[in-house]
Amino acid sequence: MARSVKTKNSRARRLTAALAALSSVSVLSLAAIVMEPVALHRANAPGWNAAAQAATPPAAAEPGDFADIVARVKPAVISVRVELDGSQQTADEGQDGSPDSGGGSGAIIGQGSGFFISADGYAVTNNHVVDHAKLVEVTTNDGQNY
Repeated sequence: MARSVKTKNSRARRLTAALAALSSVSVLSLAAIVMEPVALHRANAPGWNAAAQAATPPAAAEPGDFADIVARVKPAVISVRVELDGSQQTADEGQDGSPDSGGGSGAIIGQGSGFFISADGYAVTNNHVVDHAKLVEVTTNDGQNY
């Protein structure tokens, strides 16, 4: 019994770490997408050149720029929770070497992230998050579930 609890706890820690990493990558990707037009505009502006960049001391950079970007894109980020049929094999079954890995029956819960791409609710997530899902639940930044 203690082995089963330990295995579940280690899986939960791995899942939490993976979700944190995926969320960070999603936010950074969104930030890069949002900032690209700004960088292109500055690069093409007539007054924006190497001399102007050299004349601006690093201390003059505005504090909180990254936080402002996160605040701007955060409402578009979603959490995706799925319930998979237990008879479907998941991508990481058996990779951790635990004795209870493998094709058991029952529901398997998975989680991922994504973001809205339109005002009418279209969202993007990775295919492996929703592949073989029998139930998908999306939670928005303000806590609403769909």
